Amino acid sequence: MLSKIQNFGSAMLLPVMFMSFSGIAIGLSVLFTSPALFGDWVADENLFWYQFWNLISVGGWTVIKQIPLVFAVGLPVGLAKKANARACIEVLITFITFHYFVNTMISTWPEFFHNIDMTADVDTSMRLTMVANIPTLNMGVFGALLISGITVWIHNRFYDKKLPVALSVFSGSVFVYTIAFVVMLPVAFLASLIWPYIQDGIFAIGTFVNTSGPFGMWIYIFLEKGLLPFGIHGMLWMPMEFDNIVMDGGIDANWFAALPGLATDPTPIKEVIPETRFTMTNPSRIFGATGICVAMYICAKPENRKKVLGILIPAWVSAVFCAISEPLEFTFLFIAPALFYVHAALAATMSTLMFELGACGQLSGSLFVFLSQYAPLFALHWKEILIVIVVGIAFVFIYIFVFTAWIKKFDVPTPGRLDEAEMRLRTKAEYREQQHSKADEKAGKKKKAKDDTTLVAAIEEGVGGRENIDYFTNCVSRLRITVKDKSKLKDDAYFKSIGTKGAVHVDKTVQIIIGTDVPQVRTAFEEYIEWES
Repeated sequence: MLSKIQNFGSAMLLPVMFMSFSGIAIGLSVLFTSPALFGDWVADENLFWYQFWNLISVGGWTVIKQIPLVFAVGLPVGLAKKANARACIEVLITFITFHYFVNTMISTWPEFFHNIDMTADVDTSMRLTMVANIPTLNMGVFGALLISGITVWIHNRFYDKKLPVALSVFSGSVFVYTIAFVVMLPVAFLASLIWPYIQDGIFAIGTFVNTSGPFGMWIYIFLEKGLLPFGIHGMLWMPMEFDNIVMDGGIDANWFAALPGLATDPTPIKEVIPETRFTMTNPSRIFGATGICVAMYICAKPENRKKVLGILIPAWVSAVFCAISEPLEFTFLFIAPALFYVHAALAATMSTLMFELGACGQLSGSLFVFLSQYAPLFALHWKEILIVIVVGIAFVFIYIFVFTAWIKKFDVPTPGRLDEAEMRLRTKAEYREQQHSKADEKAGKKKKAKDDTTLVAAIEEGVGGRENIDYFTNCVSRLRITVKDKSKLKDDAYFKSIGTKGAVHVDKTVQIIIGTDVPQVRTAFEEYIEWES
């Protein structure tokens, strides 16, 4: 069951990754149309300058305004066991069909479905929204994933179904949609009947979370970090940021909508949109990662420190500039699990303290995303931004002290405290340290292909061969493989020895930690074992 939840969570990450670029596009458009920074002329709607950046802003809103649709279509990429591309179009058509059913059912029999007025203004009604220009129930991301999940299940079960020759034109995707069409009738009926009650429950949860005070914020951020080893942390933060739990339309959408106003209004962000405190999860990736790297460097043997930098700098860059902290965090997770939860507690304390001192805002992206969104706000909200920086720098030193003391007291074998051979065993960087020559790009590509083949061949051996693989997918930094016989899985030491950063075993699922190039490794692995997708 846990492996299914992990696969579901990792499949949801693809749509989320598009949000980072959307945030940058919107942030830049707000930045370059901010009168506080450039003067009133940048806000003149008759000038090409404003018109151009308004165009960029509209484009940036694409993913955010269509987030349920994006999640629905993105889910099959990770969960469909075959013909992923066809599964995506099956989900798209089924998702639209479902909402046409909902709209028509409620419009035709309103007295049976809570007297919901489908002609109400969707911009002011918390119960309604627009999906593909269809007025429908506001089911948010939950509804999108429900319909997508049902369709993917039908796809995995019936896509290969052989039909009589006379009906063969209806096989494959058409057969999947035919079944999904019929299934959506009762699903739409139940959704129209039950979802308003679920909405009432969501509103109640949102009220509770919003009134839970600093302790509630601390617990939330601690769990968001603490669930990372289990691969299900996305199940916690994604609904908070993209669904209606604490804000109608999700925290992220409301934050981006508030950005232009915040750029011209000195009212503290904490007063305008305090709900964004639940997105203040990334300071640990910027300041915490910095302190952890410095502590590991300090604790390394002097003769190993130069090589340790080769390991820590890429991990630090990944955490700070890409918001991917797993390569660094998993470095000490396996060898000192308790230290990882000290890290989670420090992360929660740092963000909660920032909020209590007056800072607030969307802080779940990378440093670059942070700069692009907060640059337009600096003129009027510099004190709040300064709180983040000052508290963050203070926690860099706290992290250095805590991690250094813990590593030395308990003799934690972090990189550089071991001999050279063991250091190579733990790092992918040393396994593939030779750089491709820019003067011979073609030869470099051939070498990379050879290296990739060596790695994926070793991974295949580590999971018991092609015939033992039941299913596989990837998240941001890990290749997740579910096997038929878990006794054939190699241990963590084996996966480190072949050049990965290790592996986490959960029942029949192994999470192999690759790093930020995991999509390319997954593709190479898929091609190597000739997996039908």
